[in-house]
Amino acid sequence: MSGPKTGRALDVRVSSRGQVPRGADAYLREKVLAALGHVGEPVSAARVKPTATTATTG
Repeated sequence: MSGPKTGRALDVRVSSRGQVPRGADAYLREKVLAALGHVGEPVSAARVKPTATTATTG
């Protein structure tokens, strides 16, 4: 059997912390789906949690 072991129906949950740029959720979801296309085992779910922090200079 060939072809991807994951599909668009895969549940990729993205929950942000801080002031993450607009569009980051969709960007990360697409990147995770692309990466999962290269794994050797089926994946039923994935979770991504981007965190934005404030840079301080000192």
